[in-house]
Amino acid sequence: MCLGLEGQTLIEFKYFTRSWAGTVPGLPDGEYQPRNQAADDVLRHKFVEDIVRLERFCDRPDQDGLALLVTNYTEHLRGCYDLAWRPYSDLPGPGGTFQYLAVPVTAAPIGA
Repeated sequence: MCLGLEGQTLIEFKYFTRSWAGTVPGLPDGEYQPRNQAADDVLRHKFVEDIVRLERFCDRPDQDGLALLVTNYTEHLRGCYDLAWRPYSDLPGPGGTFQYLAVPVTAAPIGA
């Protein structure tokens, strides 16, 4: 949670990966192998649960939230929010392309 003079922001972060192995330029030598989280439908559901939690948090105008997801899955989440996937990193080999999704959540207008 980020607290400021003007309000509060709650941030939910998820990092879902499929198999990939390789080295990362600029990081110490060694091979990196993110674990394979095979149940991507369950993981997507968990990200939606984060958004729902943020919607409950944002019950006042001075509260907002941000749901962040970093992944190298090619199947993407779709929903009622404006979802814009953006490049995060492109590493060599199959599964080396990572993208991120940032979903801002704000207080619903009164009467919505």
